[in-house]
Amino acid sequence: MTERLEAYTGVAGLMTAREADFVLQEAVRAAPTSTRLVGLGVLMTRATLRGEPKVNHPNRYPQRGIVFDIFSAHPRALNLIHFSADTPPTNDELLELIDVGGEACNGFQFNVSWPSDKALTLVEDRFDKAHGTAPRIVLQVDPSAIVDETALTRMRLAAQLDQKLVTDLLLDGSGGRGKPLDFDLMVRAIETLSRLFEPSLDGPLIGIAGGLNATRVRDIRREIVDYKHWSHGAAHLAGLHSLDAESGVRAVPEDTLDTFAVSEYFEAAAEVFPHG
Repeated sequence: MTERLEAYTGVAGLMTAREADFVLQEAVRAAPTSTRLVGLGVLMTRATLRGEPKVNHPNRYPQRGIVFDIFSAHPRALNLIHFSADTPPTNDELLELIDVGGEACNGFQFNVSWPSDKALTLVEDRFDKAHGTAPRIVLQVDPSAIVDETALTRMRLAAQLDQKLVTDLLLDGSGGRGKPLDFDLMVRAIETLSRLFEPSLDGPLIGIAGGLNATRVRDIRREIVDYKHWSHGAAHLAGLHSLDAESGVRAVPEDTLDTFAVSEYFEAAAEVFPHG
């Protein structure tokens, strides 16, 4: 990474190009002059990568053959495949994800189990050959693993950050299940991360997820963005948040995209991050 990447406000669990177009429309309507990117997240697991249907939350996991069609060529679109697996993805799976994403895909978010350093290097190389640019690599991170002194997560993370293999860290204590944010834990995690690397133009962007909706986005401003007791390095990180929503913008019990909640979410994000 040689220049500062743009932060993003994202929605994951998109099923169709129409949903992606709506998300982009509402993001641009809420902040027409912003440079902030709009994350378009398509969820995949090992099963759906193999072409099998998703048993849980089937309305959030499209068939693999239409993933490339969901993504957008809009200049503010950040098209990401969110891949979840209990064990690290194999090299074959990673190469298949590059193929499934198509030309508009900008990168990948890895949930639960991360690829190895060698695998991420392979992804970067193959993606660059296919797209002519490096991929956006987002790691979903449990903030409790960051602050746990006995955890190995921080050592692995430090190594991947040192090699510039990761562009974004998404702090999500819910493991993608949309549980409410623990702001005290988030503050401690951000302080810990600020000691893992020197704040700089090529450092990773920090994102927050966990049942985000308009109300919780405004809570982020109060509890994190406007927090008054950051150390210098942590204050730098705290001002760079990306946001990613999934369960907080779904209709219940249908588990479909809630268009009203999406609109409110982007309006709140524009209030919290008015300058991009």
